[in-house]
Amino acid sequence: MSTQKTFSVWGVLVILGTVCPVVSGGTWMLARTSLADELEQYRRSSQWKLPENLQQLGELSKRLNVTLAERNELDSLRNRARELESQAATIQAKLTEAEAGVTRLTERLRQFEGDTFQVEKGNVRFIVPGLLAVGVNDTSSTGRCSVQFGRESNYLAPGEPMEATVSGSRYTITLVKVMSNSCFFSTARSTPKR
Repeated sequence: MSTQKTFSVWGVLVILGTVCPVVSGGTWMLARTSLADELEQYRRSSQWKLPENLQQLGELSKRLNVTLAERNELDSLRNRARELESQAATIQAKLTEAEAGVTRLTERLRQFEGDTFQVEKGNVRFIVPGLLAVGVNDTSSTGRCSVQFGRESNYLAPGEPMEATVSGSRYTITLVKVMSNSCFFSTARSTPKR
């Protein structure tokens, strides 16, 4: 029995003596290969310029964030532009309406004021063709105008009217302005009520 134990111990020692160097050698080769791979990866990573690339990626990320902020601002500005275009259209419509109102009121004012015109010294303007005319005989340095209206003559100052009746309508001229060689008049026509 002691031989078997000795053989077993010898067998174990032989096996251990064979296995241990193989395992140690395999471990050493594995460690060496692993270290060589790590060293090669380190060499490659130095060629990749990893710190610089990480910094560039960080800057790119910041620029993308700024670009996103600019995009949001652009969208906001586009919305504001649409609002302003809508307001401009509303204002344009109101302006068109106001211009039409001014035109109507101007026409109405002309009905009250009549036609305003200029007659030069020594000339005539017909109010009713062939029937009633206003003529300027002379102008003075004191701002008066010698006027012939119908069959009447008068020396008028600005604001003074003259009247004449032709074919049932009453015509009134009012001296508006006196210049050195001409006078400006406003005319109005009224029809008597029956």
